[in-house]
Amino acid sequence: MPRLPLNFNIREGYGLLELGLELKLAGRKDMLNFIRALPMTAQELLDEYFESDVSKQRLHPSASTASPSGRWAQAQATP
Repeated sequence: MPRLPLNFNIREGYGLLELGLELKLAGRKDMLNFIRALPMTAQELLDEYFESDVSKQRLHPSASTASPSGRWAQAQATP
């Protein structure tokens, strides 16, 4: 089990405490779904929740317009 740093302030742990409490109050099913989704890649998560390839392509991180490798990157002018 990881140990806390020597100069750990208890106030720094309140964020984790709030997250843990929200997960606990969300219920067993939602808490397990959240914990199970943490190590998943975006592709695995989309494959599990969406059947249509169109929706998967739209929601995939590489389709983001903020990404330089996004779906419209080839249409952007280069200086």
